Amino acid sequence: MRKWLGMMALGCVAALNMGCQTTDPYTREKKPSNASTLAVSEGVKCGTLALVSGALSGNNRAVEDAAIMAAVCAGTGALAGAALDEQERRLLAELEAAGVKIAVRQYNEVLEVESPIVFSSNSSILEGASYRKVVAIGKVLAKYNEKPVVIIGHTSSEEPKTIGDRRAKAVRDTIWKFAGSVKVATKNQGSSQPLGDNASQTGRERNRRVGVFIRLGSGNSPSS
Repeated sequence: MRKWLGMMALGCVAALNMGCQTTDPYTREKKPSNASTLAVSEGVKCGTLALVSGALSGNNRAVEDAAIMAAVCAGTGALAGAALDEQERRLLAELEAAGVKIAVRQYNEVLEVESPIVFSSNSSILEGASYRKVVAIGKVLAKYNEKPVVIIGHTSSEEPKTIGDRRAKAVRDTIWKFAGSVKVATKNQGSSQPLGDNASQTGRERNRRVGVFIRLGSGNSPSS
């Protein structure tokens, strides 16, 4: 039995490594991808069934057979997970083709715009590269209007918290100019989640930002 448990543990570790990990954009914790999660669950399920079945039938190779079944099922689970992870591949590709760098987060269920959308001090007006980036996001989301979006506003420490809310809503309103049917929620974190040191000008510039997260959903296809 110890040998069986050891082989199962190795199989689970291998599956997790194969599926890699993603980061929850809200807690910043590392989490396994869909591929690794399905690999582990399918491997354990199939391996356990094979072990019980073999023991009941008097099979002397029950442990070895169970380990083999676990490995096979883990591979199948990983493939299924990879297929789920790729359902939104076209959306990801179109955003990146539009010049919007994207990271896949939170069990591969969230797309995060990697480069923050930044603002001038005490301003909620989108300008320059930030405006062009939001326009690109809006144009792509016009074809994927079933994907809900979360927009989070931030400020540097010397700014009033209310500016974070205005920044998030400025990004939302610009997206709606091109994708009016997209469901958008806005949040305001103020200066509670700094990217840079508020003691420096460069750090404050990094903190005057908005984060954009696109929630994925299984089976949704772009609208025509």
